[in-house]
Amino acid sequence: MKRIRLIIPYFGRLPKFFPYFLLTAKRNQKIDFLIYTDQKVDQFDILNAKNIENEIELVEKAAKEIETEIVLYVPRSGDIQTAENMGGTVSEFVKDSPMVEVYNKLADRVLELSIDE
Repeated sequence: MKRIRLIIPYFGRLPKFFPYFLLTAKRNQKIDFLIYTDQKVDQFDILNAKNIENEIELVEKAAKEIETEIVLYVPRSGDIQTAENMGGTVSEFVKDSPMVEVYNKLADRVLELSIDE
């Protein structure tokens, strides 16, 4: 069975639904979620990281060392925080955001990689 490792850098306040996302992610048998955040999350096994220089290069180096690939770079965007403050997702509340296309591309790529050969 193929496995996917999804590296998610997430900076700023975590959304209210985040614990539920983690429970869902934990049950997923095909995708490993690596979430880097600047928030303190005691009850979950998540590496807390800071927004540091050369972040993309460091993630690329880490991916190479663990013999995986970066599926898609998801840039930081204020639209994410705006949507979270409204209680939902970018696709729901900031529909004209370029992030909507980024998330759709990510979803398509994850689905593509999830298909067993």
